[in-house]
Amino acid sequence: TGLNAGVSTFTADITVNSINIGKGANSVSGNTVLGESALDASVSGGNNTAIGKNALTTLTSGTQNTAVGALSLSKITTNGTCTAVGYSALKNNTTGAQNTALGANALTALSSGSQNVAVGYNAARQITSGTNNTVLGWRALDADQTSSNNTAIGLQAMFANTSGTENVAVGANALDSNTSGSANTAIGLSALGLSTTAGDCTAVGRGSFQAITTGNNNTGVGRDVGQSITTG
Repeated sequence: TGLNAGVSTFTADITVNSINIGKGANSVSGNTVLGESALDASVSGGNNTAIGKNALTTLTSGTQNTAVGALSLSKITTNGTCTAVGYSALKNNTTGAQNTALGANALTALSSGSQNVAVGYNAARQITSGTNNTVLGWRALDADQTSSNNTAIGLQAMFANTSGTENVAVGANALDSNTSGSANTAIGLSALGLSTTAGDCTAVGRGSFQAITTGNNNTGVGRDVGQSITTG
């Protein structure tokens, strides 16, 4: 009666319409579970949060992981300190640590890379083993699988990159054709937009060095600067 009417206290996990609610397998201290088949392996690691179907479903000894969304972090076992928010975010991560993925399919293929950050739908979705990448934007760094130390911010920034490293692309379609060029800095809409293998180039400004494809060691500051340069 009164304020406590209808209130129940449970000392073990409960299942409501196939949804598990509680601490997950083995009721490890600090774990939180809300989802079908979430955090349901032989768990010993603590301070994990699993929300969504199959979230953290294979985790055993990993700690301090947060998975929100169906299939998020569904293959991780022993590593920790990963955060995945969104359907299939960090789905295939097995041994990578300290990764952060926010958005459906963000970092979904990553298996062993660490210290990656991806925010946006399909952001860095094909990276498998790259490390220290920072990606923010719809399908940014979309084709990359193994590269490291890249920063791509903006819609389809570094979209085609496959093996280029140490690049910085800020702006929609910046460095979006780059495949293997490295050590480039492109800031602005479509800056270095057609570059495929160019290296050590710096382009600051909308359309700066947009036409260059394979030239190296170029520096340009200003809107549409260097538009006539293609391979120099």
